[in-house]
Amino acid sequence: MSLSKPLSYDALKSVIKHLDNDFRFKINAHVPGVRTAERAVPLKLDTLRFDRNEFTMDGVSYDLGIVCESEHGERIPSDLQDQNANGGCKLELDKYGQEIGDSENTLLPGDFQVLEEEGKDLPRNDYSFRLFYQPRTERDELPSFKQSIQLKITRKAEKKTTIIKADYDIKLYEAMKKLTKLLFGGRTALIVRRLEITELRRLVLRLPVGFKVKVEELAVGSNFLSSVQNSIFTMLDQSSLPLKTLEISKFSINQPGSKDILDHDIFRHAQELIFRWLCHVDNNGDFANISHKKVFVRNYIGNERKFIILVDKWRKKYLPVGTMYCFATCEDTCIELLKLAESKDRARRISEKRVILPMSYSADLHVSFEENHRRTCTENLWVLKVEVLENPDALRPLYHSVLHADVHSIDRIVMPSLSKMENPAKFPLLHLPRVALDEVISMMVPFELINFSIISPRTQMIVKTLPSRKRTYEVFLKIAYTSSVTIHRSKMNWELASTMDFSKNKVYTYSRDLQLQHIKEIYEQINRILNFSVRKVIFTLSDLISDNMSMIDWLKSQHTSCDTLYIVSTSSSYDNDLKYLLSSFKATRFLSLRTENKSHFGWDELLPKNLNLLYLNTSNSINLQELLRMNNSHIFLRNSKFTIREINLFLKSWMDSKSNLNLESFKVNITNYGVIASIVDDLPHQPMRFEKGKYVGNKYQKYRVFEGAEIEQNSGKIGFMTTVIDGGQLIFCLFIL
Repeated sequence: MSLSKPLSYDALKSVIKHLDNDFRFKINAHVPGVRTAERAVPLKLDTLRFDRNEFTMDGVSYDLGIVCESEHGERIPSDLQDQNANGGCKLELDKYGQEIGDSENTLLPGDFQVLEEEGKDLPRNDYSFRLFYQPRTERDELPSFKQSIQLKITRKAEKKTTIIKADYDIKLYEAMKKLTKLLFGGRTALIVRRLEITELRRLVLRLPVGFKVKVEELAVGSNFLSSVQNSIFTMLDQSSLPLKTLEISKFSINQPGSKDILDHDIFRHAQELIFRWLCHVDNNGDFANISHKKVFVRNYIGNERKFIILVDKWRKKYLPVGTMYCFATCEDTCIELLKLAESKDRARRISEKRVILPMSYSADLHVSFEENHRRTCTENLWVLKVEVLENPDALRPLYHSVLHADVHSIDRIVMPSLSKMENPAKFPLLHLPRVALDEVISMMVPFELINFSIISPRTQMIVKTLPSRKRTYEVFLKIAYTSSVTIHRSKMNWELASTMDFSKNKVYTYSRDLQLQHIKEIYEQINRILNFSVRKVIFTLSDLISDNMSMIDWLKSQHTSCDTLYIVSTSSSYDNDLKYLLSSFKATRFLSLRTENKSHFGWDELLPKNLNLLYLNTSNSINLQELLRMNNSHIFLRNSKFTIREINLFLKSWMDSKSNLNLESFKVNITNYGVIASIVDDLPHQPMRFEKGKYVGNKYQKYRVFEGAEIEQNSGKIGFMTTVIDGGQLIFCLFIL
């Protein structure tokens, strides 16, 4: 059946989008009528690998070389036969088949020169060829060969090879230039999951003018990434950054150039680092200061004792939860490292292959090993993992440097100050003058005060009337599956917690029958008798709590507000509970929401307007108008759906003093580095660069940045804009200076 009406341009592009890439290349080469439409459709590849005069796309390799064949039946030397079998010579040849290489580094428009530092300035010794080989071939009257440029196309999946030959009447690099222009030239977009450039010695990539590629993963085969950064960075589309994965074939801290790698933009912002080889980890080197949350070493060779010192540095550095460093190595090394880890202070082995090192109050450093599931044929069978995991039963302190006191459950509290006496029963405590009595009582820890208060109505009245200067305590309340009440003063915490694990942590002595109702009763007693101010509340909305609404009502009956409020919800099914909680109980300084909400949630009447810090982990239901009505000092919105245009309008509104007048910092996630230029496109701004970096931020967090831009509010305030990586996300920041 013939079609009398041809496809429209848009319809043709829709058809091309579903064609196999190999077939697209064929119609691009042989059907000029659809070439424009074919190149207008983004070309998506899984892998793209560049070598010398060769590249591979999704298992199909295009190998260009010069082959030598006999014209009159003469025997071809074995070295030329081997060369022909391997795709031909990659350098220019003379008529006798000798490499001359005089045009190896000739650059054409669009070419990328990729050279390692080592030996990059050493010219090829072509003089030796002219001095030794050429005179002898002429003297011995060796036969010349018919030379052709050969394109060898190998499809690995089909085990099929296609050979195309042409006369050797142009330079080899000119032929490669024509080939890449035919396949890649004029395309609107080239999207590649993994780009590999592993051969970096004197490599020139013959690419069409304007070649750009968007990648997720980049693999480079050099220890001198800084020497090839300009070439590689230029060909990458800016939307590629930050890279999902950066792989470097070999890396050693002690070799020259390693510091340049650690400081390189592509390296610093990559979400995951992969080193194919890593040798001689130096615990005093820069590897200890790598800030990436994910690092994988495919082949690790190093000293176990130096490595465990490095683990100690990571432990003291308080790495963020989610950090995971993996090292593929032999089983003996893994076993030895776990023995060394187990010997560390407060370490405990929980299984044959896992040791836990307490790191902070809310997180532990886990050292373990398992089978290497990412293994290739050249890698070790085992992976040593160093990862930071959250302690699910820990109540996050407001401060990082909290000294934890021993805590006893309410039914096991004693009074150490009295029990040390020979006959504490005869001590006339209640006969003391009130001033002396207050001094004695003020030395009791909080749970001793509670025990003392329940002895009699008189002791209860004594505790309740204790001068306020003696009651300098604050309360942290956690309502969740593992609920707790924590009383805080200075750098000490006393915690009463419910748990299902009675031997989980040596710091605590748990009561076996503590449930949520028991926590409520204890808190009511603390609030009624001790009258401590509630500083922080953590509330988890879930089906593990039988009735969220009744729990909120109970909380409201105790207090109407607190300084710091954390709310966690993993489902939009709790939206009504969340609205009720926000309308019933207020935060006065800091509000953190880690919730999943439906779109058009309606935040206006729920969020406090004058907070010091507002943090929303999932802010996709916040719209621009709601953002403009926020009058908080610090705003951090993660996982939002704000467009470039909306962020631009927000900045304009702030510059005109129409909204967010109390703003001191604003942070929101963006998709890629390329959107920054669009955000500030029509805003008056002053670009800034800092060669050695500059620390910017707010009182909660500082970042080291190397570039940004300043904008000015009509009131004279200066705002500094930049981008940072925070929690694995690319974040746009505005800091008011």
